Amino acid sequence: MGTVKVEQYTVVGYMNAQLPNGVPFHASSLVIQPRGVAAYDDNAVGDEPFLFINFPKTLEVKTFPMEPQEKGDVWAYLGSAFTGYASNGELGIERLNDAAGPLKAHFEFEVSGEGTPFKVTDGAFELQVSERAHTDEATGAAGAQVEPALEGNNGFNATLINLNYGQDGKPNSLLIVQQRDLEYGLSDLGAFIRLDTDGVLGVRAVVGNGLIAADEGSLDYSDFHYEEGVALSFVFSFSFRWKGKVYRFEKGRVKLDLR
Repeated sequence: MGTVKVEQYTVVGYMNAQLPNGVPFHASSLVIQPRGVAAYDDNAVGDEPFLFINFPKTLEVKTFPMEPQEKGDVWAYLGSAFTGYASNGELGIERLNDAAGPLKAHFEFEVSGEGTPFKVTDGAFELQVSERAHTDEATGAAGAQVEPALEGNNGFNATLINLNYGQDGKPNSLLIVQQRDLEYGLSDLGAFIRLDTDGVLGVRAVVGNGLIAADEGSLDYSDFHYEEGVALSFVFSFSFRWKGKVYRFEKGRVKLDLR
């Protein structure tokens, strides 16, 4: 596995929304990714409820229409008792930063797929993003094999590693993805990992521009080690379903030097 720079950010903020059947969603910690923001409800059981908003490639203070994930530049995903990608909706960016992206926005969307249609309404998020001081030299490597091969790819070696921290100064998520030299035009392959200082809390596969929940009970990790400002490492494996087929990340490894 090749070594790359570890991008480290502290993210403070919130996300609120009304889920189907009037269920309120509130997240007091957010996770930024290169093209979006993710949030887990404060009362999440496992990995749900979970919301992800994908940002437009060109950022402006304006309202953008949401489209289906496979077609659109701006899209959303809800993982909960109701699950699915937005079929339509809007994202209104109210304040942004050239480096960090949208800092305040509102959103709503509708999902109309194979199941019963539903809406997410009154969505809003606000965040503050700061790069952690004295982390310019942090480097690391991460990757995994995938069985069977996914679109001709036998695994991934991360070319992007993002480690996010919450307001308490502790890590809360890790994004490890390969974004170049993938077969069949795939843009991204990797994993989004929710964690704390004691271990891994949940995982999602990243395939293309999608976030895919791990099969229940499939996550296996060991040798977890975190030392503040020094190192983060562990090994992992988990299964997920993509286009109706089961895949498994095997022999996954994360080894970060945070000094």
